[in-house]
Amino acid sequence: MGLLDRARETLPDVQEEWNIFLESLETLNRGVDFSIVLYRKLISYFDIDKSALFFRAENDDQGFKCLSAIGYDKTTVNRLRLDERALDSEVFHVFNSEKRAALSSSQDLSFFNNYFSSREFGLMDDLYWLAFLHEEKVFSLILFSQWKAFPPEDWELLFSEVSKRFSETVYISRKPLAAQKTVSVQRFSDKVLKSFIEERSTRNVHLFSIDLSGLIDQLQSSGSGMNRLNMKKEIISVFRTMSGPNQGLLDLDNQKVLFMLDKERIPDRGLFIHQLSSSLPLLFQDLTESPALQTEDFTIPENDDDWQTLTETLLR
Repeated sequence: MGLLDRARETLPDVQEEWNIFLESLETLNRGVDFSIVLYRKLISYFDIDKSALFFRAENDDQGFKCLSAIGYDKTTVNRLRLDERALDSEVFHVFNSEKRAALSSSQDLSFFNNYFSSREFGLMDDLYWLAFLHEEKVFSLILFSQWKAFPPEDWELLFSEVSKRFSETVYISRKPLAAQKTVSVQRFSDKVLKSFIEERSTRNVHLFSIDLSGLIDQLQSSGSGMNRLNMKKEIISVFRTMSGPNQGLLDLDNQKVLFMLDKERIPDRGLFIHQLSSSLPLLFQDLTESPALQTEDFTIPENDDDWQTLTETLLR
């Protein structure tokens, strides 16, 4: 049997494998973790060594943040972003003008020099992009910069099919997280704490903190491909979504989060924390089991000494 005959026989097998893969993606859970799971499935199927997943930053039409990355050194993970300068590049003009879901950029890669470490940039030859669109506007991008072997000849067609099938699902899965507003405090003070608590003190509430430092250390050591800041934002976004509307979450900007939850809405504090813990392996696939969350309970301060004690405790 000649080479051409063997090629003819293998083509149906390749198409069948692709169809089976697409069907497996259709069965994925449509929860908040869908985008991460889809991303990792694509990395595995296409045999990717180096890649990054970007989402449009909340309340920012001028940039995308890197949610997850694989294969890059720490310097690159911390640098990866798509700011206004990147969005003004030729690559994104093509996305926006032609509404394409897939393209490559192999010329003038020097433009991306500031977004990678010197070592990583020196290893790059081509960049491949997969875009997810909502209402003809790009809201998420996957960058592939190194394949284990070679890209399939029809990679652009395959990427476009993934985008067409799953853009809306990815958008819907991220929408609840992007809609949540997290209060971020750069300089914590008695005034900030009092304002946060007094706004909700007329209700019967659970008041407690969760220290995320151990969890974030665990995730970083597992090679999840996210920088520390984005990890914390993702965790808090999930917590806020699970808490529901009108519940109080205060990001203390020191790896701690203060919760003030209405007992009528969430009567069982222990069950709620268990549900928070159980949600994390869905979002972070490197967690093989639900992590133990470090919590500390408080009562609403009644005098200046109580306020001072609470403030000092939260800043520890």
